[in-house]
Amino acid sequence: FVFIVRDGDTARIVCERYLVRPTAWERVAQYNYILKPGNIIKVPARLVAKENKAFIKIAYGEVIVKAREEREWRPAIVGLILREGDAVKTGLDSGAVVVMGEGGTVILSNETEIIYEPYSRLFAGRVNRLNILRGEVEALIPPAVDREMGYEIVTSDTRMVLKGTRLRTKVGDGGGTRLEVLEGEVSVDSSGKKFVVEEGMGAVFGK
Repeated sequence: FVFIVRDGDTARIVCERYLVRPTAWERVAQYNYILKPGNIIKVPARLVAKENKAFIKIAYGEVIVKAREEREWRPAIVGLILREGDAVKTGLDSGAVVVMGEGGTVILSNETEIIYEPYSRLFAGRVNRLNILRGEVEALIPPAVDREMGYEIVTSDTRMVLKGTRLRTKVGDGGGTRLEVLEGEVSVDSSGKKFVVEEGMGAVFGK
């Protein structure tokens, strides 16, 4: 995996944010130069703590990313670690595959923009949440066997809870959410109403 050094990053901060243990820094230092903002740091996959992070597995065409605290977009790098608040955008005839936490996979179609927003929910543990601003996403979430993390997809008008699910959802430029469940089922909360969309069914929310 790789990450891009940001302003204020130190060896201690990098260890806390990315690595499985502090001593892993010695190993990482063998592959990289100094911690200068903008530098790309390579990290052996086994040394990365995956909680509350996502990773760009595939990117083709025009795929760009933006850190939460930055204004500028930059080209995506395969293996890039996404942190809370980081955004990914695909252009025309482009796409990307993002892996969240313990293996939840999302496929971004062309002209799609998402923000990765993991959080911790009281009594329910960590949740990998993807906010779709526009475009189409297909999500494949493995069954929740011995899994500590939950998965959610949110749009401007809908929150979807995914467990052992494969679904396709699309957000139009003018708002509104279309949902199609291909496998499993999805718990949906929209406009204060909660219900379940089962396999082979679909739904439309908002505009």
